[in-house]
Amino acid sequence: MRRAWIAAAVAAVLWHVAMFAQQTGAIAGVVKDSSGAVLPGATVEASSPALIEKVRVTTTDSVGAYRITDLPPGVYATTFSLAGFSTVKREGIELTAGFAANVNVDLRVGEVAETLTVSGASPVVDVQNVLQQRVATRDVLDAVPTGKQYTSFAMLIPGLSPSGPGGAGGSVDVGGSSGMNFDSMQIHGGREGDSAIRVNSLSVASITSPANSRSNLQDGMVEEYQMLYAAQPAEIPYGGVYMNVIPKSGGNMYQGALFLGGTAEALQSDNLGELKEQGLKVAGRVKRIFDVNPSFGGPIARDRLWFYGAFRQFISDAYVPNLYTNQDVGAWVYRPTTTRAVSEVHHKNASLNLTFQATPSNKVTFFYNYDFECFCQNQISALLSAEASWRETARNPLYQGTWASPVTNHFLIDAAASRYISDFPRNIQPFDAPQGGAIYPSILEQSNNMRFRSATSNPVNNGIIDHYRASASYVTAAHAIKVGVDVEHQWADNSDKNIGNVSYRTLNGIPTR
Repeated sequence: MRRAWIAAAVAAVLWHVAMFAQQTGAIAGVVKDSSGAVLPGATVEASSPALIEKVRVTTTDSVGAYRITDLPPGVYATTFSLAGFSTVKREGIELTAGFAANVNVDLRVGEVAETLTVSGASPVVDVQNVLQQRVATRDVLDAVPTGKQYTSFAMLIPGLSPSGPGGAGGSVDVGGSSGMNFDSMQIHGGREGDSAIRVNSLSVASITSPANSRSNLQDGMVEEYQMLYAAQPAEIPYGGVYMNVIPKSGGNMYQGALFLGGTAEALQSDNLGELKEQGLKVAGRVKRIFDVNPSFGGPIARDRLWFYGAFRQFISDAYVPNLYTNQDVGAWVYRPTTTRAVSEVHHKNASLNLTFQATPSNKVTFFYNYDFECFCQNQISALLSAEASWRETARNPLYQGTWASPVTNHFLIDAAASRYISDFPRNIQPFDAPQGGAIYPSILEQSNNMRFRSATSNPVNNGIIDHYRASASYVTAAHAIKVGVDVEHQWADNSDKNIGNVSYRTLNGIPTR
């Protein structure tokens, strides 16, 4: 058993910098009159369907500046008013995670009842923050034909690349052909171990694999992927790529989505060609891909309780190049049949997100995610027979609760707790496995470097990740202070076993070790 404690206390005082939770946005700017003079005391209201309390209000300070923080992603309208001046309403301000929109307005002298509505392009440049990030919004997620995993979208960022275990190059997915994967992210020469994966800014990465998660979250539940890769805020204790998954929260209107995808063996071409002369008898090809992902959400009690739920079933089976099943899994020599070996990845995921507005200034959320993955013949290749592969059947539930309270327009507090349970056994192939079971000690044949009969080891990784955080922020138009604590506790149990506590090396079927 290994135990790791990570505890950090952060206090920061910032000048002219928007300070807010990692996955929320802000609207800030300066209000002036038509002559260019600043207007202190002007009322600024931000409204959006994304706000369950509907409106957030603040006033400009002595230099006409204002800032509204802790705004969830969505489209906002901002109204500016002051006695003796016409009211100005700015619509279509789109906020993504971590983005601070700079909105400056000029009020002209006029009737109080007069309102000027300004419609235009949403600000796309953040002049309030220095952090470097990219946000994959729902529009992008729906439009780009990828494998519907966060690693697929991360690869679209210039300079960012996936990295597999041990620093090896990660998989390049085309429409889900690589199945589920656990690639880490690297950028600017950084280390893969410095990256982090979070859901609602809470950890879902195990101590045995800190740079990725054992879960493959379904795309239908995701509102945005937030990817930070430079100049991260003080809340993030890592220097690499920070991936934050923001789930959908529902709203006062019922809405849903359905994604269907798939392919079959007959829809592919054959690019084997001259590779036959180099010893490749059959090329790898997809056997089948099946992906169904419905999602739906809306109000349970209007303006009080929202829900959003989703389910995904994903199957990705592929023929392995130059690999056939073993005629006799007990023999000392590997003799292939005429049946091609198949790599099988089967995945099911169910999620539910509840948002409860207890009072106008107290919002509580509960998020649950259940993830089941079967890597039924994991890592088989031309050098690893099917019966010698791992059968990984992972079950990874996630429980999260958050509380946020804008006590006043200037004082904000929030807290969150999370428990992620990772059950990731690498079992032997069962006796009745369709491609042959593992019942005898492993053999490595030196003449062709082929391993068969069973794996050399079958490690089991079980872990529990508890994550707690709390913070308090005091925000004015020109200054902000945030004090908080972040505690992460992980427990892991790693055990290993192999058949007979022995493995063999042979040369042309004769044991040499």
